[in-house]
Amino acid sequence: MARTCPRCSTGLEPRSVTKDTFAITVDDCKDCGGLFLDRGELARLAPDSASVEELTSQLSREPEAGKHDIACPHCTGQMHLTSIPEPEVQLDICGGCKGIWFDQNELEALQKVGDRDAAHREADSAPGLSLLTDIVQILTSVL
Repeated sequence: MARTCPRCSTGLEPRSVTKDTFAITVDDCKDCGGLFLDRGELARLAPDSASVEELTSQLSREPEAGKHDIACPHCTGQMHLTSIPEPEVQLDICGGCKGIWFDQNELEALQKVGDRDAAHREADSAPGLSLLTDIVQILTSVL
């Protein structure tokens, strides 16, 4: 069954993303620039087990209160907002299948933080990027 964008109702296009350590299929919207990852795909992009633990702790929190009216592209369940504090981004996570929807502006915000952190890392040997910005860097380099 074809998946539909929860924002603009355009058909999502599956795209294979392959690197040395992983191979996944993401679904992206050519109209609004959104991106959907099935349960477990985001964690597969994590560079190490510590990052997977960080990811799990951030995304397993209770969804924020209030009605959210978009449907999951995979199972049509209700998506819930979950805020990630650094950077301040609200991700849509399915209450049923646990898939994650990134709006284009969320991907761009994560990309900007990644670019800024990369510049700081080069200047003063700061530690690596946060997990989500690492993942966005990987996705943008292969998409």
